[in-house]
Amino acid sequence: MVHSSSDLEAMDPAVLEAPYRKSSLLHRRPVHHRVMGTVSIAAVTYFFGCGGPLGSEPIISSTGPAIGLPAMVLYPLLVTGPYAYIVVELCCAFPEDGGFAIWVLNAFGPFWGFQVGYWSWMAGIFNTALLPGFLLQIFNDYYDVSIDSGVTSFCVKVVFALTFTLPSVLGAKVTSRSCIVLLICVLVPVVIFTAWAYSRARDYEDLIEIRHEGIEEYNGDNLQVGETAIDWALLLNTLFWKYDGINIASVFGGEVANPAGVYSRAVALTVALTVLTYLVPMPAAIIVDDPNWTFFTRDSYPAIAESIGGPVLKALFVFSSCCSAVGLFISGIFCEAFQLAVPGGKSTIAAFALLPTVMLCYIVVDAFSSITSALIILGFLVPGLAYGLDIDSVDTAVLDGDVPYRKSDGLPVHHRIMGTTCVVAVTYFFGCGGPLGSEPIISSAGPAIGLPAILLYPLVVLGPYAFIVAELCCAFPEDGGFTVWVLNAFGPFWAFQVGYWSWVAGVFETALLPGFLLELLREYYGVSISSGIVSYGAKVAIALLFTIPCIVGTRVVSRMCVGLLVLVLLPVLVFTVWAYLHARDFGDLFELRHEFNVIDEDLGDDEQTGPLAIDWALLFNTLFWAFDGINMASVFGGEVSNPARVYPRAIAFTLLLTILTYLIPMPAAILVDDPNWTYFTRDSYPALADAIGGPVLKGFTVFSSCCSITGLFVSAIFCKSFQLSGMGDAQLLPSCFARRNRRFDSPHVSIGTTALFTIALLGADFDVLLPMTNAFAGAVQLLIILAAIKLRKLLPYIPRPVRIPGGERTLMALAVLPTLVLCYIVFDTFRSLTSTLIVLVFLLPGVVYAIYNGHRNPALHN
Repeated sequence: MVHSSSDLEAMDPAVLEAPYRKSSLLHRRPVHHRVMGTVSIAAVTYFFGCGGPLGSEPIISSTGPAIGLPAMVLYPLLVTGPYAYIVVELCCAFPEDGGFAIWVLNAFGPFWGFQVGYWSWMAGIFNTALLPGFLLQIFNDYYDVSIDSGVTSFCVKVVFALTFTLPSVLGAKVTSRSCIVLLICVLVPVVIFTAWAYSRARDYEDLIEIRHEGIEEYNGDNLQVGETAIDWALLLNTLFWKYDGINIASVFGGEVANPAGVYSRAVALTVALTVLTYLVPMPAAIIVDDPNWTFFTRDSYPAIAESIGGPVLKALFVFSSCCSAVGLFISGIFCEAFQLAVPGGKSTIAAFALLPTVMLCYIVVDAFSSITSALIILGFLVPGLAYGLDIDSVDTAVLDGDVPYRKSDGLPVHHRIMGTTCVVAVTYFFGCGGPLGSEPIISSAGPAIGLPAILLYPLVVLGPYAFIVAELCCAFPEDGGFTVWVLNAFGPFWAFQVGYWSWVAGVFETALLPGFLLELLREYYGVSISSGIVSYGAKVAIALLFTIPCIVGTRVVSRMCVGLLVLVLLPVLVFTVWAYLHARDFGDLFELRHEFNVIDEDLGDDEQTGPLAIDWALLFNTLFWAFDGINMASVFGGEVSNPARVYPRAIAFTLLLTILTYLIPMPAAILVDDPNWTYFTRDSYPALADAIGGPVLKGFTVFSSCCSITGLFVSAIFCKSFQLSGMGDAQLLPSCFARRNRRFDSPHVSIGTTALFTIALLGADFDVLLPMTNAFAGAVQLLIILAAIKLRKLLPYIPRPVRIPGGERTLMALAVLPTLVLCYIVFDTFRSLTSTLIVLVFLLPGVVYAIYNGHRNPALHN
């Protein structure tokens, strides 16, 4: 949970009047187990700021060895050293997570506390984002591992990023040990390189050269000619970049054992190790003179290693560089402290800070010397300033006794058994279920629009909405979920409406699934049923069979969904790899949909002709349908163990898994070009699999699709039943819907009702119902967003373990894009008379019942 600067200003005065403000007081979080010693801290901090000698070469090529080598020693002594001493003092004085943001908070208040954290976070994100590409570039430069496709290259980078994130997910102990091992793997090749290079030294006079305008070859050697041409800006920027990051040792202070003893030693060891990493191999690289130091770039070391020791030493140094890139990526910095003061008072600290301050001022001013750099910096600076000025009150753990808070679970709390993986699996199947059905995203607009849309839609529309859902799931961890949120925000009428709309949309979608399963079997295996009665009977049998897990209980449903998730994703991965091996034309990824698709007989390829013909309505409706359902994680809140911990992680994992499910196989499917993307329909993946791998891969894909449909049906019945049960608890429905089976603890009345209406609608048509279901689901999401905003004002003090930073205005700003898209989805439905009539027919009973229930039970309004 992150608080804005104004949130902190609005804190309880008893907290703000303390001797100093601690993050643990603000977050009410227990102190973490301290597991980091001196070596661990040194290794992790080293990788954040240095990581190895690669990248330090411009220190020499910008000025010459006569200036660059002394600069490697003088800069850390005069600039980094005093700054590091100040960092050690403050690390020990404020041994907390958040580090330097807490120091600035106590010195200058929450506005600047937030700014410094935001600036550092943005800079770190940019640096880290470069590393997977840097790793690929190393392979490309030195081993000709070339990836021509931008999409494939991006996917490989994503895989690298996800893999290197795992140690941080596994905890401080795994991260620190990984960094220690990587440190050894980085430094051992550097030592071997240095010894080997000194044995091949050619001209020691190169160490005292200065950079001039020109270079001439004389007697097989390079001579500097012309006027002196020292690039001071490049020198100082490279020095700052290579010695930056020592302050990050503070940000995970809660993980450091014995801070008073550890910090001083760890920071000193990190600075010394960084200096030696640059200073030891660099003279050896210069005197080898192949290539000459004037041609040094940020990745010259592997080329120098190859000229010294051939492919063996090159491979060793490339391995070191790869370990360096991995260590730089995964390094999370951890720290805590006791008390270690810089000798003297304010004047001593000011004297220590003089040279670092001058240097930092130069770096900042130099960044604004370019109009492009200045605009980029301002572009990222403005959001931080706006957010820091946001004004709202902070939540506390104490509820305001004057504000009514209505909970759904008047009955005893049921056993909570669902963890993160279970919540992810059930929510994933309700909203996604697999790649099948996402194909119209491409065929409606073309790959050039469809592929970015798969990535951008969840980031700009679903992401903010998921954050809202996570906040409210943690604040109201009860069966019924979003109906309880709306009940507390707008009263029983709208609470029933939102529950009814969601239930109707869910029942319609679920009713389509048995027929979809039969259609798959008919198309790809010739399982044909000519009789309508027999077909309907088969659909009823499938529906009843898939309802049984819900009756047996939550544990069975969640475990079944986890198993089905594995069975869905494994064939998708096999399909993707197999498809990339059969890729035909990477140019297809950049095509747009036109009115006509013509087959070029000479090239044997499809070409788009005529004016653009992008079906925006189909694109947005399919995107909404494919990414809908994240709010359903809330409806079984009474079954979730430790909701404050489980919900944020589960919703984030579900969102990520959904994006990857669509984004990974789709480019491969397009590149196969059999059939062409213009012919994609909602069930094209099995046909594509047949074209790629014949009956074997087709069988895998159809099996995956069947598992997907099973998971979709089971999760839908489960979620909709618990939604009705929660509404029964909250008196929005008769209390019989809240009854539980004594043996399995499942809401059997709600399950039976949901299954009964699903069976009654088994003959429904997908194309007719999709706009209607999207309209109801869109209206539900709009009310959820409005409820989140209203609850910030109505119930400001209810505990929110996860909270969107900022106040109502921040929440409203985040909700703008989702709201616009949802309004489009809802109003697009009313362009068709048929869809309008269907919506009105199903809307009317909900309005009538809500009014009747309000008159029958007036106490509900109080």
